[in-house]
Amino acid sequence: MTKRIFLMAAIVFLLTANAAYAGYGVHSSVDNSDICPVCHEHSPIGETWQSHEAMEYQFCTTCHGISAAGADTDVVSGVYDNPAGINGTFGAALNSGGFEQLNGNAVTSTHSSDGTIYPIFGSSTGNSVALSCTSCHDPDGSSNYRILKDTVNGKNVANYISSNESGFDDSLSEDPETNDNYDPNYTQPAYKTPANSAQGIAGWCASCHDNYKSDTFEIDAKGKKHIYYIGTDGKKHYHHAINVPIGNNPTGNTSTDLPLAKSSAATADNDPGNYVMCLTCHRAHGTDSTMTDKAKVEPAQSSASSGPGQSTLLRMNNRGVCQNCHPNLK
Repeated sequence: MTKRIFLMAAIVFLLTANAAYAGYGVHSSVDNSDICPVCHEHSPIGETWQSHEAMEYQFCTTCHGISAAGADTDVVSGVYDNPAGINGTFGAALNSGGFEQLNGNAVTSTHSSDGTIYPIFGSSTGNSVALSCTSCHDPDGSSNYRILKDTVNGKNVANYISSNESGFDDSLSEDPETNDNYDPNYTQPAYKTPANSAQGIAGWCASCHDNYKSDTFEIDAKGKKHIYYIGTDGKKHYHHAINVPIGNNPTGNTSTDLPLAKSSAATADNDPGNYVMCLTCHRAHGTDSTMTDKAKVEPAQSSASSGPGQSTLLRMNNRGVCQNCHPNLK
């Protein structure tokens, strides 16, 4: 009952507050302010809302939900909902997608956000994990773009991820998004090429999906290189290279509708030095793409019969993400 009363109090407060954006606004730490109690409650045993994974998604979507007044980023429907279009295109899909809907459609796959336990595919340990919003994000601030955590799965990934958004300041090592001049855009990708190819969003994601860091390869009879890792099943699992320039594309094509990491905002979209990364092909939160015919593949032979839900967070239907860079595959 106490938790429900507190949640309702937070809702009332946020409905009367200005819109908040990730990394500043209601997430900012301000000395002697009354902002902290919006998200935190104090009790004799030190209990806070972060202790309850099942409740956490509901709590975060109090602001980041459908028609919620606390934030412009509706991660439930995957849409930017500020008619003024200050930090994105009104009604456009969020870069990350949505947890329940995207483009008005039901999602077909998502990262878990409600504490449900799922296996970590591409993990060298074969472990399962219960994910919630704060498994990936630090609402109090971090050194990474989109307040992505500095420590994930026990691994230090501080200062891994930067942005080409206006005003994003890497020199503010603890929370670059608190810069007063920071102008985020939640519907236009602005990923920045990492100075260290082991970092960036790909290095950050590899905190859990560490097998994708493998650079072991074999050469086939046609002289083509195939990268793979050895899974927990003892078999080879082939995967696309990550954090590599699109100029390495053997077809020579450097133009794509998919987001690439760029060295600066002014860099041309088809620059051969732009990086292919995890978010080039995948959404971070959820996707509405569908898989048909031979695209209905499974991550394990024991998986249930495939359906549209086996879209593995891909941005495009079937293998559109492959064909968009490799048009000769069409």
